[in-house]
Amino acid sequence: MTLDRSIAPAIAALDTILIPQIEEYTLANGIRVIELNSGSQDIIKLEFVHGGGRYQEASQLAAKLYSTTLRDGTSTRSSADIAETIDYYGATLSSRSGMDSCSLILYSLHKHLDLLLPVFIEICTDPIFPEEEIQKTCLRSAEKLKIQLAKNEVLAYREITALIFGDNHPYGYNTKPEQYQNLNRQLAVNHYNRCINTEDSFVIISGKITPEIRSTIAKRIEQISIKKGIQSVRNIEDVPTSIQLKNLQGPNSYQKAIRVGKKLFSREHDDYAKLYVTNTVLGGYFGSRLMSSIREEKGYSYGVFSMLDTMARGGCFYISTEVAVENAESTLALMKEEIERLQQRQISTEEHQMVINYIMGSFINMLDGPFKTSELIRTLYVSGLNMEFLAQMIHKVRSTTRLDIQDMAGKHLQWDEMSIVMV
Repeated sequence: MTLDRSIAPAIAALDTILIPQIEEYTLANGIRVIELNSGSQDIIKLEFVHGGGRYQEASQLAAKLYSTTLRDGTSTRSSADIAETIDYYGATLSSRSGMDSCSLILYSLHKHLDLLLPVFIEICTDPIFPEEEIQKTCLRSAEKLKIQLAKNEVLAYREITALIFGDNHPYGYNTKPEQYQNLNRQLAVNHYNRCINTEDSFVIISGKITPEIRSTIAKRIEQISIKKGIQSVRNIEDVPTSIQLKNLQGPNSYQKAIRVGKKLFSREHDDYAKLYVTNTVLGGYFGSRLMSSIREEKGYSYGVFSMLDTMARGGCFYISTEVAVENAESTLALMKEEIERLQQRQISTEEHQMVINYIMGSFINMLDGPFKTSELIRTLYVSGLNMEFLAQMIHKVRSTTRLDIQDMAGKHLQWDEMSIVMV
């Protein structure tokens, strides 16, 4: 039988989404453990999460400097020794820093975990941040940033977040290449002493967890001495600029990168779930209204999307695209028109059902396997939430009506409240 590709598959609603069960407990030294026992392979992911992200740093770039140099040596191991050991046992060790947290992550086979945990714990408790490695990192980071700043879309994103939060806010400040010249070892050491291995830290263990694995990890993690919670060292205030439209000259004069956005709120806000659905309709997936209008109908852009960028202590909404210079004003007009369409009339029943089903599918994707689920767990717990929030979120999304979407667009997406950046 020949498949008729002009006929789309039937839309089927998802009845249930199974949320994996997690176990929480506290070790003797006060460290919380969130455990997701799932998977059939003898592989473990161990992540030690700290509240030492951008928001908690005492000086700009402290969190990033700490994270990028954390694995560069301890009192007894050089960076080369650490890399060789991890590579020899087929493991992966990485560190990350974000807006609200930083962490050290180890992937290991069961049979090698007992040999790798001493290295993991030593990095957690005895990093030395060699000055030579600090200088190499700063040089590489500055050169990498210079390359990024040659892209219009990067400049546009940096400017829109600075307009929304303020250019001195942790969520809004922009790094300049010359700042790396002033960084030193003491900055990383101070961040480590203030923000790492504190009462706010927690461990996520995911994968196939046997009683032996659980006991091995617990014995090692309990060796870590825990400090008091992170003490704030500065007052952080949202100071958005009063500029609503900002034009910049970027390196690419043939295209304009456009960002349109405004400050919003964190996931805990009562309207978050309904606005999440509203954003999906507007520009949150490939079949969105912005994509249909600006890409499919007008051909102005290869891609356009909108998103809710949500952190632990705030968030923002923005629309993003790149178009030919001569189409920039028309593109802005179409963005405004699509938002106003959502405000003026309800979407169709068919579109509403399709979007709800799409979001349900995206939730399933977030829960696809223990390691991907652990990333969701980290995001929620850093924000002071838990897996119960996800269950509530799923319920709220499925309960969001067509009228709710219209109300959210009118309440939170007023065009005259938006900041606009064009590069």
